[in-house]
Amino acid sequence: MSYACHASAIGGPLIGNDYPGFAQEIIENRYDGCTALFAQGCAAEIKPYNVDPNFKFMYGVPPAVATGLGWELAKEVGRVIETTTMEEVVGDIGISRRVIELPTEGPPSEEQIKSTTGALQDAADRWREYMLGKIKDGKIDEVPSAHSYEIGVVKIGERFRLVALQGEPCVRIGLRIG
Repeated sequence: MSYACHASAIGGPLIGNDYPGFAQEIIENRYDGCTALFAQGCAAEIKPYNVDPNFKFMYGVPPAVATGLGWELAKEVGRVIETTTMEEVVGDIGISRRVIELPTEGPPSEEQIKSTTGALQDAADRWREYMLGKIKDGKIDEVPSAHSYEIGVVKIGERFRLVALQGEPCVRIGLRIG
């Protein structure tokens, strides 16, 4: 099952297993001998659907809300288990790793830099200040034309592949791989 969503419902200073841990516990209790694992898919821009009664996003929900999100995930896992013919994954296990060079679009124009905004305004402000400094110092061409990017793959037999990507790739990238 593919599930792309940050495990960040509770947020704040609390440390724990968040909604995937609650789902794991529910699944393991429901299916005797099952070991449930959570591997977040490509979800750089996806947060749990936490809204207040006025449909405003909430960050840092109480554990009871995260438990509810865990129930939703566990319910869907149960539906998949009960409606899908499962096949045993067999075969040799292999791993591979590759570093590729991803080209950038080149240095942005001064106008593009000045118009940059984002959800993380502090980070956008620091980036804008850094890039405008590069232009002022005549060093805008020092901006890299490519970035190294690491990809890992775990292969089991001929039918199972788990692709691990560096950083926090967005859903669009994950869908293109799948």
